[in-house]
Amino acid sequence: MNSNLAVLAALAAGLALGWAVRQAGGAPEWLLDAATAIGTLWVNAIRMTALPLILSFLVLGVGSAADARTIGRLGGRAVALIVGALLFGSTLSALITPIALQWLTVDADTAAAWRGSLPEKPAQTAVQWVTSIIPVNPFQAAAEGTVLPLVIFSVTFSLALLFIAQERRGLVLQFAQAVADAMLVLLKWVLIAAPVGIAALAFTMTARIGLAAAGSLTFYLAVLCSVVITLLLLSYPVVAVLTRIPLRDLLRAFWPAQAVAASSRSSLAALPLMVEALQEHLKLPVHVAGFVLPLSVSMFRMSASISLVIAALFVARVNHIEFNAVQMVTMVLTTVLLTFSVPGIPNASFLMIVPLFQTMGLPVEPIGLLMAIDALPDIFKTTLNVTAQMGVSLVIARGKRTAV
Repeated sequence: MNSNLAVLAALAAGLALGWAVRQAGGAPEWLLDAATAIGTLWVNAIRMTALPLILSFLVLGVGSAADARTIGRLGGRAVALIVGALLFGSTLSALITPIALQWLTVDADTAAAWRGSLPEKPAQTAVQWVTSIIPVNPFQAAAEGTVLPLVIFSVTFSLALLFIAQERRGLVLQFAQAVADAMLVLLKWVLIAAPVGIAALAFTMTARIGLAAAGSLTFYLAVLCSVVITLLLLSYPVVAVLTRIPLRDLLRAFWPAQAVAASSRSSLAALPLMVEALQEHLKLPVHVAGFVLPLSVSMFRMSASISLVIAALFVARVNHIEFNAVQMVTMVLTTVLLTFSVPGIPNASFLMIVPLFQTMGLPVEPIGLLMAIDALPDIFKTTLNVTAQMGVSLVIARGKRTAV
């Protein structure tokens, strides 16, 4: 069975079995405790892989970009544009989502359905936040799950690698690659157990409080898909205006790569058609399509900047947690930095939810259920990623394109 279908089937089975047990008079406490333990072990296994993946991918990403300085202004413009687009997506999601979530009814049952073990996370003042982003002890930051300082340390450490001898830098990058490869293997093992963990989480939830979570899950799905599709549609006129390419030419050139992205849920699978769209249909210079497009595919995932923010705000809403301005800024910046370490595998953005939730003081238990229903929005998210990646390449190359 397809892994996505298996996860959805496990979610449905867990919800149905929990509801049936509740209707029959309730499950014995030992059974609920056992199911809770299984679900918690699975979530903890995901959490175990998150930080090593983030650190290794960040070191590899910056280390790989080191050679991009020889490309000159082209690489700098690409990175600046990617960061700007990610900030735009995260900020827009942070502004839109709270308005949409006002329509979500958070009664006692809904709150109980999503409540987890809330970590102690006192709100910071602006001064405390600014002074905390440079970690006194990176290892302590890793242990406490304060991701933003840890990411900043990792990026600056990786930048420092650019100024040491090539052979020594190569050793560090090889070590980071080995860690990343091992963590991806470990993650695959964890994801094999996803149906069991998700079924256990869903069973426990519905056996304890009924189907109160089903309505809020549907609402979350609707908000996420709506925001992603809105930004997907918005990307066309934005790219058309910035590049002066007629909208009909963009639509005609983009759709084959988008079709592959939607069906495969992989930007890498669509890369050959993306190159064909830019070089053959839109006449981009070979050196632009050959450098900027692979760079965008490897480090630019527009959808992650949106979905992470929406997931955090949704879980905060159902847990009656209000974020102040400093926390909102922290969420946006942390999200943007985390997107650069998303590995190229399905549902990869959910790995980044773990450290984001820890940073924001949110319970991590709901992550499994959010992941279980990600198959549908992931179609739109991958399509947005591919569209944004081609759009960035076109914007970088504006003025270099010959007539169509």
